Amino acid sequence: MREPREDALRQKLALCLMPERRPIPLDWLIGLLVFTLVGCALLYWVLPVPGDQGVDEVLAAHLRSRAPGRATQVESADPRLVQTWLDSHLPLPVTLPDLSQQGYTLIGARLDLIAEVSAACILYGRHERLLNLCVWPRANLAPTLPESAERQGYWILSWRQKEAELSAISDLDREDIEQFRTLWTHPSP
Repeated sequence: MREPREDALRQKLALCLMPERRPIPLDWLIGLLVFTLVGCALLYWVLPVPGDQGVDEVLAAHLRSRAPGRATQVESADPRLVQTWLDSHLPLPVTLPDLSQQGYTLIGARLDLIAEVSAACILYGRHERLLNLCVWPRANLAPTLPESAERQGYWILSWRQKEAELSAISDLDREDIEQFRTLWTHPSP
């Protein structure tokens, strides 16, 4: 049998070795919460969102087309001439509809790169503004873009058609670009 002094000594020793339980101060909890929220916000702004690279690439191609001497490699309002040029430069079939009756004037086309994939950029004019339609083949390396995005005052609408990825970009109103996409995907006979 143990002596009471021995039991008391064991209890005191156990109390000395056990950490003291104190509540976490409220200001520490608030600080930790703020730190976590700021960290999450920074990650949201820094980490790329799926499709962002492609959106940025389409925007860069559109901005390059606005540089002097870079707008087109074939300049013509004749869809047949631009179609012939596209057929010889793009590795996929693209049928170029005539949208001039609907107010989209064909200016020409050029080749560009979208995320290191060769793309045809077809340039249209509407209300004294430019609209680029970038077309590139679907591939494992090709970017997949969100259906709709807005960057620096430019609307980008993207869709798939057969074996092609397409993105229309302009500083026109979104409704004009949506109308363009509808006319492109369902041309009048």
